[in-house]
Amino acid sequence: MKVPYNNLDMQMQKSFLIVFILIVTNTANLAAKSSPWDIADKIVAELNPVTFPDKTYNIADFGAVADGRMPCKGAFDKAITQCSDQGGGRIIVPAGTYYMNGPLVFKSNVNIHLEDGAILNFSSNQEDYLPAVITRWEGTELFNYSPLIYAYHVQNIALTGKGVHHMAYEIQKAHRSLFSSSPGLFP
Repeated sequence: MKVPYNNLDMQMQKSFLIVFILIVTNTANLAAKSSPWDIADKIVAELNPVTFPDKTYNIADFGAVADGRMPCKGAFDKAITQCSDQGGGRIIVPAGTYYMNGPLVFKSNVNIHLEDGAILNFSSNQEDYLPAVITRWEGTELFNYSPLIYAYHVQNIALTGKGVHHMAYEIQKAHRSLFSSSPGLFP
């Protein structure tokens, strides 16, 4: 025997259906409004692009020799300090191989531009990356060896151009042995 729905049951089903449709529609609208790309576009719109004064410095004028053997950290430090102290600008690194016997440490308002063919070869001597600096390791802030390229409490900096920077093979090998228990981090 078939039991007919009473009027109250029909109204409850209709109400449930309407609420369900509203929830689904509202959820879809919220998801569309808060997509990751919308958030990314908002972040990009709020960024202030870096700009530098129209001053140019050539790293060779500070004693850097592009022979791959002569230590160049001192020349880079002098150029970066002078550039920053004079309000900022662009440090041109012409083609050649520069031996970096320590980290490249940025100061505010400096753009280091590596021209096509410029190579920064960083030292494999761990002592060259001391004293310890504030850095992060897996999200934890700590004192550690300086990274090859370092900046702390600075603003408006850039490393641009078609040149490259290399980590010495010995450092790569040491990093691989440190992370050998974590497959996939290094080939």
